Amino acid sequence: MDQEIIEHINEEKAHYPVQMTCRVLKLPKSRYYQAAHIKPSVYYLENQHITERIREIHPESDCRYGAPKIHYL
Repeated sequence: MDQEIIEHINEEKAHYPVQMTCRVLKLPKSRYYQAAHIKPSVYYLENQHITERIREIHPESDCRYGAPKIHYL
């Protein structure tokens, strides 16, 4: 959950100050700045890759394939 909030702050920091965004999203500034120095884990990166692949396959199947067929591909 924190990772999604941190990614959102990174996307919006060009438009809004980090301090204000952290306050609105109820995320300690220290957590945001601490996360800036942490590399994503291998598990997290693999999960992102799998999620992207699922999002590619699903529309290609006219949104008919469910989890078992997508897993097979």
